[in-house]
Amino acid sequence: MKLHMMPQRSDEWFQVRVGKLTASQAGKMLATTKSGWSAQRHDLRMRLVCELLVGTSCETMPPFMANGAVQRGIEQEDAAIGAYEALTGAVVGRVGFLESDDGMCGCSPDGVVEVDE
Repeated sequence: MKLHMMPQRSDEWFQVRVGKLTASQAGKMLATTKSGWSAQRHDLRMRLVCELLVGTSCETMPPFMANGAVQRGIEQEDAAIGAYEALTGAVVGRVGFLESDDGMCGCSPDGVVEVDE
């Protein structure tokens, strides 16, 4: 796993996600119909190919627009992490993007907790 440390929704964050399947796209990635792939799955595949060809994220065109639920999550993130740390005693680290070793997929968690093995 590769850790990328940058602010989420920054230009650098959008760039590191270019051509990668991300956790937020999982529904589209798995979508099917009775006859095969859904239009959403096909569109996602085409978008990722286009991103790889042009080297830039389609998510930034137009600029990122959060819906109400996403915006509320962004606004409440610091308070939620603080409450989690207070309740559990765990320390939450911030990360911009977690990328698979093969570079094909990744995710942007609100935070990560180190687990002792």
